[in-house]
Amino acid sequence: MRVWLPLIRAGTGADVFMQNLAAGLERQEVPVSIAWFSRLLELCPVLLGGPGRLPVPDADIIHANCDYAFPFAGRGVPLVVTLFHWVHGPDFVRCRGPIQGLYHRLLLRRRQQRSLRAATAITTISAYSARQLQAALPGVQPRVIYPGVDTDFFQPGPARAPDGVFRLLFIGSPSRRKGFDLLPRIAAGLGPGFQVRYAEGPDVAGGTILHRTGRLTRAQLLAEYRDCDALIFPTRYEGFGLAAAEAMACAKPVIASNCTSLPELVQDGVTGILCPVDNVAAFVAAARRLDADHGAARAMGCAGRERVLQHFTLAHMAVAYIDLYRALRAGSAAHQEKETST
Repeated sequence: MRVWLPLIRAGTGADVFMQNLAAGLERQEVPVSIAWFSRLLELCPVLLGGPGRLPVPDADIIHANCDYAFPFAGRGVPLVVTLFHWVHGPDFVRCRGPIQGLYHRLLLRRRQQRSLRAATAITTISAYSARQLQAALPGVQPRVIYPGVDTDFFQPGPARAPDGVFRLLFIGSPSRRKGFDLLPRIAAGLGPGFQVRYAEGPDVAGGTILHRTGRLTRAQLLAEYRDCDALIFPTRYEGFGLAAAEAMACAKPVIASNCTSLPELVQDGVTGILCPVDNVAAFVAAARRLDADHGAARAMGCAGRERVLQHFTLAHMAVAYIDLYRALRAGSAAHQEKETST
């Protein structure tokens, strides 16, 4: 069985998901071929199905992003479509800007619906995403398969020598959806003895408390996870929350918004602390609570690592997809045999 993954390189979590899926499948000895396409094709994804863009000849499964999967339908091969974000629900609508909203309404909604109609099977990356999709399209029956984290790479490192500073790490785009705009207010509420580190975005006011690292390589990202005391994740919407899962794999507690998919990943009081959305005071109090009790913070980090190992590894994700692929392949073979006999 060979799986073909056609991907538009967008620099988002969807890229990471597919790369992790490919790595997980290969570790299970399932051959995978990835085809990377220019982001320009996102403007006209129908061109993805043009001449010279066919899947590898021996592909048994095509697996694509719901945003642009529809051109790969009708090739005699089962098409698996993964929905990462149903951006038309009220939670996402509250976070997006006017230009993004226009793009979603005029273009993306139609493309996603075409992909869903063309799919042999539909998967989502959280139960929350599945509920959002079913609320909008009641006839759709998605299967929830959580993303996996490479726990061989994202794992705890040596303990940092105490220096009197409690380091909080923010990983995500500098967008309103990710709660980036809340960081200066959180930093101001924390004051001396804390540092909030973030990778991308502008330099923002915050004195010595806010620190921009600049774009991180994968190795640098791991180093940041290991060097922080907790991940701070004041997001307003998540389809899954990959940064939280990676931090948990590195045995770090997560301070996150209690919204969308995050309660499926972060257990409040066990692997981290969930705060009301936009409640700066709650995020400040959570960080102070962990700083005051390092033993509790370490226990939450260890519990987070264990939770990822039990539910969110590459192997868990790959095995679930392999089961789905095999069922679809068997169904396709039975259908072809029936068509031949008639």
